[in-house]
Amino acid sequence: MFNTYQGGDVTNTLKINACSGGIYKTYKESWFKKFHLDSQLANELFNHNSYMKITTGEFYTKFGSIDYEQPEHKTVEVVILQMIICGDMEVIAELIKKEDFDKYFEKKVEEK
Repeated sequence: MFNTYQGGDVTNTLKINACSGGIYKTYKESWFKKFHLDSQLANELFNHNSYMKITTGEFYTKFGSIDYEQPEHKTVEVVILQMIICGDMEVIAELIKKEDFDKYFEKKVEEK
């Protein structure tokens, strides 16, 4: 009923595959990133080997004030866990470093 449009003498069948829902954090080490599907980041992530430049650096409290360590920029291999569309060619993806993702499966193999 809702997937057929009939206008004049022409019958068109319109099929829409739409989903709605939420995106939930899967692993403790994962994070979310919003990006455009035509961006340089998308090109890097969708290659066979997914690499992404990330900034690392932890903040800590020292003498009641917050001091920041010098940020370090490095390129790491990442795994895309899930994605959800959030606009015209915009997506939110849950990402995790490949080394962190692989740790979960190493534990299962060792248990057997």
